[in-house]
Amino acid sequence: MRYPTLRIVEYRHSATAKYVIEGVRVNGKRQRKFFATLDDAEKELGRIKIKQRKEGENALRLSDTLRIMALDCSEKLRPFGKTILDATDFYLKFLSDAEHSITVSDLIEEYLAAQKRLKRSDTHISDLTQRLGRFKENFADRPVRTLTTIEIETWLHRLKLSPQSINNFRARLAALFSYAEKRNHIERNPVSAIDKVKLVDAPPEILTPDQLQKALDACPADLLPCIALGAFAGLRTAELLRLEWHDIDLKRGFINVAASKSKTAKRRLIKIAPNLADWLRPYSQKKGKLYPYSHRWYHLNVDLLKKPAELSEWPNNGLRHSFASYHLAKHQNAPQLALDMGHTTPRMIFDNYREVVRPEEAERYWNIVPSSEETSNVIAMESERVA
Repeated sequence: MRYPTLRIVEYRHSATAKYVIEGVRVNGKRQRKFFATLDDAEKELGRIKIKQRKEGENALRLSDTLRIMALDCSEKLRPFGKTILDATDFYLKFLSDAEHSITVSDLIEEYLAAQKRLKRSDTHISDLTQRLGRFKENFADRPVRTLTTIEIETWLHRLKLSPQSINNFRARLAALFSYAEKRNHIERNPVSAIDKVKLVDAPPEILTPDQLQKALDACPADLLPCIALGAFAGLRTAELLRLEWHDIDLKRGFINVAASKSKTAKRRLIKIAPNLADWLRPYSQKKGKLYPYSHRWYHLNVDLLKKPAELSEWPNNGLRHSFASYHLAKHQNAPQLALDMGHTTPRMIFDNYREVVRPEEAERYWNIVPSSEETSNVIAMESERVA
């Protein structure tokens, strides 16, 4: 390996720097070193020559393959203004992060345990387990520090779900990586840079008065109170499945949704509409849980109501959306409706339910009551069960 000629020359333009070493190059650029005395300059020149000789000997030990690889990699990095040293430092950091990082599988397990300690609801834990489980299927053994925003964003969109479902998955992952960031498992949350999918502003899916009437007429006795409460009190499915009969006070005309049974963990009282009281009255002597079966069994039975209601699909959150739409159309009281539904402000009410249905349809909806035959059948079934 050849080097530029190194030499010491006198420098006459400075009173303190009288000698200069010429011929020194650093990263291909000329560099001059100045010294006050000749002795200092000669010592530094000797040191530079020893360094160059060692670098030359090391270079001779390089194999042809490594030399070619170095040149090739250097050329690939040149358009980005980076060197082989930059690339090496970057990859060493990546390897170090991976070696000292928790895996995705372990992070999810730790996060779920933390959520249980915080007394999150069973429904919330179940949803987290299901969604994060899908993420773990693809990234279980990956160190979380090595996951990139692009990788996670690509995974989200490969799910091929609805925009709302993709946003729901994104929210769960954002919470997971936020937890990891707080525990110093990662330096920053990679999900925070992923934009939400834009949702098309479509009206909520609701049932017509005729569809609801047919569904209630065909509803089995043990499921009917849930359908009625969903349609005429707007309770969420998870709340319905936590509710007990002592929470329903027909005499005072209120439903007590305790904080422990509410999705928002805040207690609320919902006024029982006159037609809802008619649907619930035959069950006034019941005790225990409103619906004593599983979440899955509930949905399977609700799905069976599609045919009698002449629906191709049971609308998503259809009962709760129907309650809100017809309530607002009849009473024109968004603040009260927000309280009944467990919202903190009426904003969501106005954004989603304003002018969805006509007032005359609302009148029909709130006049849906059980026939005398239906009431007699329920009373007979309950009497037979008690006997």
